[in-house]
Amino acid sequence: MITEGLDTALPPIDLTTGQHRVPTSLARPLGPYVERPEDGDAIIAAFEGPHTPERPVIRSRFDQLSEPALDRVGTDPLQVAGQAFFITNGEPVYFWDFPRRLWRMLAPDTYPAREPFVLPKTVGFAVATLAEWWGWLSGREPTFTRFRVTFTCAHRWHNIEKARRVLGYEPQVGLEEGMRRTVEVCASCHVSALH
Repeated sequence: MITEGLDTALPPIDLTTGQHRVPTSLARPLGPYVERPEDGDAIIAAFEGPHTPERPVIRSRFDQLSEPALDRVGTDPLQVAGQAFFITNGEPVYFWDFPRRLWRMLAPDTYPAREPFVLPKTVGFAVATLAEWWGWLSGREPTFTRFRVTFTCAHRWHNIEKARRVLGYEPQVGLEEGMRRTVEVCASCHVSALH
């Protein structure tokens, strides 16, 4: 089984967001301190100096390339034949942000850019609990449940590390550019269908 290199992180995908440094405890801009740290100059120099993205990969048991996952697989997971790959642009996006952006691009007059009204998760849980109790009392199945609140508030996206490592896949178009191109194609299809 070929597993060398799996402990080294891949470079970040930054087509939409651009390159940015992630602050760490050893390399960060110093904020307001009551007393400046003794190694403050070294911390700032490490943050502003050349960035070395080489860092170890920390894998959980749920990771498709973790040691337990690799041991469970009967064949080499780093071969192409018989494997499933997620092919996306690799940029995480929150569940509701993607359709909101797409709706604004498709119909900017109908869906103006404005801040969404967001209820805290605790309020959703409280209302869902009341709905579940009401459903139990009335003998009907509730449509608004704590499970749905949890599912809606979860952060999820597909991990494309396997495609990057095995296929050598790297996204060529960022999320915003891909959405813009999709909207242009859809708009041209609607125009040609009307004629």
